[in-house]
Amino acid sequence: MFNSFLDTYLKTFYSSFPLKRVHINKKHKNWITSGILTSCKHKRELFTACGNNNNPDLLKHCKSYCKILSAVIKEAKKLNYAVKIKKASNKNKTIWNIVNLESNKTGNTDKINALNINWIPISDCQKMANEFNKYFSTIAKSINTKQNKLLRSRKSF
Repeated sequence: MFNSFLDTYLKTFYSSFPLKRVHINKKHKNWITSGILTSCKHKRELFTACGNNNNPDLLKHCKSYCKILSAVIKEAKKLNYAVKIKKASNKNKTIWNIVNLESNKTGNTDKINALNINWIPISDCQKMANEFNKYFSTIAKSINTKQNKLLRSRKSF
């Protein structure tokens, strides 16, 4: 009786929640060594042990282990980036690529396809550049004119 119930339950369960294979795309970073991977795994184990246990000595050990691991990772990154810079033909570009990588900045991929000038769409790149140039070359004059009008109006009071 129980076996038939269990079979029915499992069939329903697996049909409702099918198993899916998940592929994790791990980007291999040159500075990650097998020792760092092992230490990260051990850190996760320590973290779960600290969550299950209120032992202050274990918590202290976990915190010190995390600090040491962070220092090791920082040093491994430094060494890897130093080697990259040393090998690079264009050192400035390599340095800025590393800075952007570490600050999680990527290139801006937003592209302006068209501008609306006086409710007229312009999609030609040369015309858009000319409109920007015209705007920015006249902006100083318009600001100066507005300031002069303000000054004149204040003097008349």
